[in-house]
Amino acid sequence: MQRLPAVGICTLDMEDSGEAHQQIENGRPSMKERKAVISGLARRMRDSDLLEILGYIGRVIALAAFIITAWQFTQQRRDSVKTRHYQAWQVIHAASGQQVSGARISALEDLVGDRVSLADINISQTRLRNIRLPNVDFSHANLFKADLCEATLSGANLFRANLAGANLSSANVSSAYLYWADLPLAFLGDTNLHGANLHDADLTGAILSKCDLSVADLTLADLSKAVFYYTNLRDANLAHANLKDIRDWNTACWEGANLYEVRDAPDDFLAFARTRGAHFTPTEEGMRLARSKEQQEQKRLLEQEVLNCLRDIEDMYKPEWGATKNVTVYSIIE
Repeated sequence: MQRLPAVGICTLDMEDSGEAHQQIENGRPSMKERKAVISGLARRMRDSDLLEILGYIGRVIALAAFIITAWQFTQQRRDSVKTRHYQAWQVIHAASGQQVSGARISALEDLVGDRVSLADINISQTRLRNIRLPNVDFSHANLFKADLCEATLSGANLFRANLAGANLSSANVSSAYLYWADLPLAFLGDTNLHGANLHDADLTGAILSKCDLSVADLTLADLSKAVFYYTNLRDANLAHANLKDIRDWNTACWEGANLYEVRDAPDDFLAFARTRGAHFTPTEEGMRLARSKEQQEQKRLLEQEVLNCLRDIEDMYKPEWGATKNVTVYSIIE
């Protein structure tokens, strides 16, 4: 005999349970019993949907709480960082004019650790020994006569920085960007400038004793009167550099150095450097400069030709213009 599921039986009303049970046992489910089973199933489906909706709402609330908490934490952290940076700048400004300040060193290191730019900062004539500022942005900074002995400035951006008379002895300035930097009379003894970009840098009278300038780019650099006592210039590029009155060049390592069209080199220097492994290879920069020089010369010749033609015209028509008319070659050009 086929029986209905127990779930249907459990949903019957108490007053009809006996009759329904008897009808099920007899195999003759009534309409009332069928309605009771269907009504029970419907109630269970409604309860299930409600639980699912409540669960979904709970998950949404939990997610919203997490997002709000994360946002509040981020804001607090951001405010904390801003406060820390503000305090660091206050310390730096308060130490202005003081040659020695341990608090200033810590403040600078904290700012650089948070990747804050120090571009245009003025910390001239300050003592910053052993400071750790890797990858610092010192572009256009004033570091005149700063004491950066044994400092870490690897990968630093020192574009157009003023380092005149600065002490960078035993400092790590490897792979730094010193394009157009001013380093006249700077002390660079035992300084690590391996792979540094010193394109167009001013190193007039700089002390480069035992300095590591291997693989450095010194294109167009002004090295006049610099001291090259046991300087390492292996594979450095000195194309078009100014070598006027350089000293102790016969002790330096020139192996692999490119001396293409260096300017004002001392007598016998080029022959000596060639015997020490230097080469004279045209560079892309050199070819660009040659093209630029040729274009400037063509422009100068063209301007001169135009001026000559205008002067001829002025001489030809000057009597007709009269003395009262202030017409000259230069007014015509303008």
